[in-house]
Amino acid sequence: MSTPEYLPLSAAQRSVWYAQQLSPEVPICIAQYIEISGPLDPGLFDELARIAADEIPGLHIRLVEREGIPYQIVREGVEAAIPTVDLSAEPDPKAAAEAWMRADMAAPMDLLGDRLYTLVLLRLAADRHLWYLRAHHICVDGYGGALIAGRTAE
Repeated sequence: MSTPEYLPLSAAQRSVWYAQQLSPEVPICIAQYIEISGPLDPGLFDELARIAADEIPGLHIRLVEREGIPYQIVREGVEAAIPTVDLSAEPDPKAAAEAWMRADMAAPMDLLGDRLYTLVLLRLAADRHLWYLRAHHICVDGYGGALIAGRTAE
């Protein structure tokens, strides 16, 4: 096992880092969901989404702090398994999914944790799903979110 390379944060990443330190209870994240209608093979979808996520460099970083200074480590490969949250039994599955996403978006994210993103498939019915992505802005911007969605669609 090789020693990880500690890379400095970019100027934009440092700005987000310090903003998050000033207000740790306020998540600085981007989030999106894509509605998928029709039959869906969760295993195949999981595989496709992992391939797309593997191509987004920001999802490969892990943040560390050394002597009070933040650094990033770029990891090989990303574990991007997409769990399914089944809300199909709820009286209003779409409202339950929206509440679930709002709660997730409001939760602070640990910058020094292992993953700086969440990928979840919310099942509303056998033929209706929402694919949810939330990522800390330090690793992904709106363009990165669009890249993941577009690449998975390809």
